[in-house]
Amino acid sequence: AGDPAKLSARHAFPALWTMEREHGSLLRGQNAQARARRARGETAPAIVSFRRGLQTLTDALAAGLPPGALCTEVTIEHLTAKPRWAVVWRDAAGTHSREFDAIVSALPATGLAGLRIGAMGEKPLAGLAGIVHPPVASLFLGFRREQVAHPLDGFGLLVPAREKRHLLGVLFSSSLFPGRAPSGHVALTVMAGGTRQPELAGLAAADLLQAVRGDLKDLLGVSGEPVFVRHTSWPRAIPQYNLGHEQHLNAIAACERVYPGLFVGGQVRDGIAVPACIAAGEKLATRATS
Repeated sequence: AGDPAKLSARHAFPALWTMEREHGSLLRGQNAQARARRARGETAPAIVSFRRGLQTLTDALAAGLPPGALCTEVTIEHLTAKPRWAVVWRDAAGTHSREFDAIVSALPATGLAGLRIGAMGEKPLAGLAGIVHPPVASLFLGFRREQVAHPLDGFGLLVPAREKRHLLGVLFSSSLFPGRAPSGHVALTVMAGGTRQPELAGLAAADLLQAVRGDLKDLLGVSGEPVFVRHTSWPRAIPQYNLGHEQHLNAIAACERVYPGLFVGGQVRDGIAVPACIAAGEKLATRATS
């Protein structure tokens, strides 16, 4: 979704950055990691998901909370820190306030930027509004197996900008995980938009399908109409860890120092992939409870 010329390798790909720093080369680093895994008797990490989609994970987390602990569709109006943390929020029933020992936040950058903290209602993280979030749209498409000439024997494809196509990439969803398409059919997840062509992310489903149809035919031998279409658009999709991202990380750390008992994590700070989100959540919980 982003512009590779602007991404910070240190922040967007910290494992690769560390590998190069420690071993002088990505290949030597990968070989060292493989040797270490074999010495521990481990195999390479697998690609995993859930039979009914990623919402299975968040549903399970929500189900583990105490009754009445979860409030959705609310707006946090204000946080004050003395003597205890007071949270003022608004929902359909009106405005409410309650005190807590600490605040743990996994808000996205825009939410943090608008968060009012302190007696004067300051917005100490307003600068996070400058983090770029390119728009992205996806088409989850189902086809009969005979409509797709490509064997779909892989993870998917990424399209370099120099090819000047309408696609960012395609995931071979039914090849990756079971249950993504019925027998005799295949499923493809098509991504479009990003920093290259943000206008595509705002198209209606039919218009976006028409825009990518030629690319799907050229690259995968797709013919005819899909038997299933699901369209999703994210106007602000993936936060970009661009060069200079440390200024945002420094602002978050400074805010935590000024307001003890406030713990900030989430995709703006610790990565966006599911494994990164899980690791970040565990780290955040450890910090808050210690």
